[in-house]
Amino acid sequence: MVETSVCAVNMAKFPFDTQTCTLLYGSWGHTGKEVNITTRLGGIDMGDFKQNNKWEVLDTSSRVDVKTYSCCVEPYQTLTVTFKLRRKSSYFSHVLILPAILIAVLVPFMFLLPPDSKERITMGTVLFLCTLLQITLIHEILPRQHETVPIIGKFY
Repeated sequence: MVETSVCAVNMAKFPFDTQTCTLLYGSWGHTGKEVNITTRLGGIDMGDFKQNNKWEVLDTSSRVDVKTYSCCVEPYQTLTVTFKLRRKSSYFSHVLILPAILIAVLVPFMFLLPPDSKERITMGTVLFLCTLLQITLIHEILPRQHETVPIIGKFY
């Protein structure tokens, strides 16, 4: 079975974040007596899993819950599958983190230059433009729909 779904993410620690995604499977039309959901003894089979270049699967789990609703006499079963994922951050470290550190290190050195020198103005302008470029890049990379501000966003 191939499943496509959406997982709400917490971007607070981006790009060094881990996410836990939960998928629920069940039937509203058939009771637990009609559809018996079971899990494998060994857990989730990841044999056919294709590695992703953005995420690493840290942990998987599954469980079957049985619940009786007030509307019905018969119990209903729900399969809960949970994936814990960690973002592979090497790309973001090179593109976002290292330039931010370099800019932060160079700014104090700008103030060591004589106040009236053209080099100081040039260096300040270049650092300002690099910062704007970084902020634009961060704006393009990060998803628009998140509740928390990532650490990199707080840095800028």
